[in-house]
Amino acid sequence: MKRLMVVLAICGPLVIAPGFVQAGVGPGTWTLSGSDAGLWQETFDGGGPNQPGNELWGVGLGYSFSGATLQSVVPGSSPYEYQTIFTGGTLSLTSAGPWGGDATIALDTITDNSFYDGQGALNFDLIGTDVTGGWTITASFSPTEPGYGYGGDEYGHTGVFGGSVTVAHTPEPASVIVWSVLGILCVAFAWRRRKKAA
Repeated sequence: MKRLMVVLAICGPLVIAPGFVQAGVGPGTWTLSGSDAGLWQETFDGGGPNQPGNELWGVGLGYSFSGATLQSVVPGSSPYEYQTIFTGGTLSLTSAGPWGGDATIALDTITDNSFYDGQGALNFDLIGTDVTGGWTITASFSPTEPGYGYGGDEYGHTGVFGGSVTVAHTPEPASVIVWSVLGILCVAFAWRRRKKAA
C-alpha cells in the first residue's frame, strides 16, 4: 500500500497535467490578420498623447488586452517617430481564437515603436512578454497590412485596426525541468520494483 501511494504521488501529476494543457492553451504560435487582428488603441488617461498614465488596449478574434500603463516615451529620429514603454496589462484568450482554449496572461512589459507619417497613417509595432518569457504577443499595424485603417472603426473607437497579431506560447524552462525530473523518477521507480520482483 505504501509503495502504491508513492507511485501515485510521483506519477499522478504526469497523468493529470495533459488534461490541464488541453483545457488551457498548449505551446504554439498563432497569427491573426486583417479584421481578425482587431483594433488597438492608446487611451489618454494621462491627459494627452504620449503622457504617463495613458493605457493601451486591444481586442480581436478570441482575444482582448487591457490595463497596460504608459511609463516612458523615447523620441525617435523624426518628430513623428517614438518608442513607448508600457508595463502591466492582461491578455485574455478564449477558444474562439486559433489557439483553441482559454487562458489569462499577466504581461510584464510592452515596447511599442510607432511612426506617424503626418498624412493620416500610423505605423504601429509592438511586442509584449510575460514575466517568465513563456508568452509573447506581437502586433503590427501599417498601411502595408491587409485591411489596415487608422481612425474610427464601426464601433466608434479610434485607433489602428486591420493589421496582424501573433501570440506565441513556449513552455517555461522551469516547468520542463520539473516534469522531466518527475518522469525520470517514475520510470526509475517502476524499473526498480520490477527488478526486485524478478
